[in-house]
Order: sequence, then C-alpha cells, then structure tokens
Amino acid sequence: MANVNVTLAEEATTPEHRTFPCPLCSAQLELRESRSNKPYCVCNTCGLQIFFRGKVGISRLGKLLEERDRIIGRGMAIASPAIATFERVEQLRAHKNELQRRRSLIFADDDLEHTISAVDREIASLQLLLEQMSGTSTG
Repeated sequence: MANVNVTLAEEATTPEHRTFPCPLCSAQLELRESRSNKPYCVCNTCGLQIFFRGKVGISRLGKLLEERDRIIGRGMAIASPAIATFERVEQLRAHKNELQRRRSLIFADDDLEHTISAVDREIASLQLLLEQMSGTSTG
C-alpha cells in the first residue's frame, strides 16, 4: 500500500488544459490536481470522478498523455468547436438511450417523454450546427 500515497513529482504536475476522456460518455474532462498533488477529473454529466493514485497509475496516465500529445500535437487536447459539438451530440444520444430504457411498459411518464423530446430537439439543433460548420447542406 506504500504505492498509493504518492504524489506527482514537481516536474510532472498536470499542465493546464490537459484532458482525459470520460469512460462512460467520452466527453473530454479537464485534468485537475488535488490538494495532495494527485491528478483527477470529474464528469458532471455522468457523476463520475476519477482519481489517479499510486506510482503505476500516475505513470500510466503520464505516458498516455505524452503518447496522445506525440500523435495529435501538444495543445490539440482542447477540442475544436466541431469536435466539441460532435462529442455533445454523442453524450445526448447516450442520455436519450438511457431515458428511453426508463420508459414504463404500462404507465406513461409525461415528464420523461417531454425530456426525451427536448433531448431530440437539442440533438437536431446541434446536428444543424455541425452541418453549418462543415459548409455542406443535405437539404
């Protein structure tokens, strides 16, 4: 257990604007540093918190970030507006699927149905925005 209570070395502190994908919805989450200098991130949409602990876990996170930076370039971790919009569409689709699974077989829930409709409208709006960003039109 001595491995668990380690902190990041000073030179290995989490730089600003580094992100890590949420394992549930794939949204890019800002990596933060705890008061004890350990990296963590929070997905407010999913209610998920990820704390990276121990030398092995922190080292693997660092290697993953370095590899991503090597492939896509440092500073590219912040998504373009199109990528951020696409990721939001993907999040909303996942939420819509979850809401649809919550439908009762016998009793209708008006609030749930209104929520599903609102999510559908938001998805359509974002898809239109993506179409406009791309400069193409399907209509």
